[in-house]
Amino acid sequence: MKVARTLLASVLAAALVLLSPGSRAWAQAAEAAAGADFGAAQAARVVPVALAPTSALSGVPTLAASASLSAMSAPAALAAPAAPAAASAVFAPALAEAPSAAAAEPTSASAMAAPAASPAAAVRASPVSTPLAEASRALSVARDVGARAGALDRLFTGARRALGLTDAPSAAVTDAAAFVPALAHSVASAAAAPRATVPALSLALGSLGGPPSVAPAAPQPGTATLVVVFDPSRPVGIRKDLHLSSLNARRPDYVQNYQRTYGALMADVAAQGVTADELASFNASPVASYHRINAATFALDAAKAEAFAAALRLQGHKVYSNERRRIIAPIAPTLPQDAAPAARASVTMAENLKITRADAVQAIARARWGAPDMNPWSRALQIVRGLLTGDRPVQPKIGVVDSGADTSHPLLKRVKQVQNFTSGPNADDIGHGSWVTSMVLNYAPWLSNLTHYKTFTDGGATLDDILKSLTAAANDGNLVISNSWGSDDGDPESPDSVLVKKLAQEGHILVFAAGNAGPGANTIGSPAIVQFKDP
Repeated sequence: MKVARTLLASVLAAALVLLSPGSRAWAQAAEAAAGADFGAAQAARVVPVALAPTSALSGVPTLAASASLSAMSAPAALAAPAAPAAASAVFAPALAEAPSAAAAEPTSASAMAAPAASPAAAVRASPVSTPLAEASRALSVARDVGARAGALDRLFTGARRALGLTDAPSAAVTDAAAFVPALAHSVASAAAAPRATVPALSLALGSLGGPPSVAPAAPQPGTATLVVVFDPSRPVGIRKDLHLSSLNARRPDYVQNYQRTYGALMADVAAQGVTADELASFNASPVASYHRINAATFALDAAKAEAFAAALRLQGHKVYSNERRRIIAPIAPTLPQDAAPAARASVTMAENLKITRADAVQAIARARWGAPDMNPWSRALQIVRGLLTGDRPVQPKIGVVDSGADTSHPLLKRVKQVQNFTSGPNADDIGHGSWVTSMVLNYAPWLSNLTHYKTFTDGGATLDDILKSLTAAANDGNLVISNSWGSDDGDPESPDSVLVKKLAQEGHILVFAAGNAGPGANTIGSPAIVQFKDP
């Protein structure tokens, strides 16, 4: 163990030496070189990561100098003009990810230290239109950047093997051609902008040792997120459901998936008339898209949020703030000493089943399928009988969108899985999600195909969080989706209300809490206010 600690300390010390730039000029040159080297190494498959001023969002994927686009899916016309010389690279995707990105072909790790491409090839592959003199000066240090990255990779690979950690074969290692510019951009950010040091270096070093699988937290103070529903009169709408925060950062092809997903987002946004140049002027960047409601979520500089929203409204788009929805708060119980003499203290589950007439349905099910908690031998016999007769419990997929579920509780042992759509731990921090999930399982005790989508932390979730979870629940094929949350505005045209109606039209059954605001008029929140009648 002592040897392992000594070796690891040596590797970290060597990494600091390899990552230490000599000056701000070196950082700027390395930044430009990384962009050129990336474009050439990817053979026009993916163009360089976006550049953003250091005064912009730290840790949020922004676009100031060039769009991070897939050359296969986005037109070259999306490339933005060059950034000022003082711009630094920010490559720390805090809101990362999309579920359906395909893996890129891995390349050999020996390509880490490959020499830079020729200036002509770099200019052709990269949308960063710097002057030729700047490109030549940048390329002169590209070999040094590549050598440092390659040496660092070899150091960490050797350390992982010596420590007995899993060492994937070189064919599964993160694509070298994509890692070199990511490392160089990160180093450049660290040298030119101290505030970006931690998030930038965390990506570069994490790519070697395995970054966290959970996406970073919500935008930092000074950033804003807006949900934009695009003008439906456009000839082409949003085509896919993508979300950068859904990407698995532990996958060896994470960098390629991020680039590909971001490129698809930029291409869809451009088709709505929102150009890369316009996004750059507001330090804005798309982080999610939802095809059912023709919408996208943008992260941007908070100081420019109002101007960005006004510009999009002029184009006919609708803009919504990414406000928080809340868990429906239970009505405060009446204490026994305050209750009327004839008042009941509580209602049992058996009484609940009788009031809702679920007890009669369960009696029929027990007679046909047996008790849901029968012993293993009886259960096996029941399964065989069901296979022979075709009479088996129906197992539709059921989803619950809430604050999490404590699957260690005996009532929740039949929960199939809990998917975490937050940046925090996969735990029920307020108990609400566990309670509503147990209600579903008490009403349907034979159910064994229930998925909980943890969406709320501390009782709240943003509009984008809601859109992401509802979309995932629908795309997973859930027939019924339970939702005990909402907002007080009661807007049937809000993005989440429109999405709920779209899902109902597709055949999903969405159950919502009407709220606990009383029996008066205008007390039902949204999306519960949505009305849909199956034709």
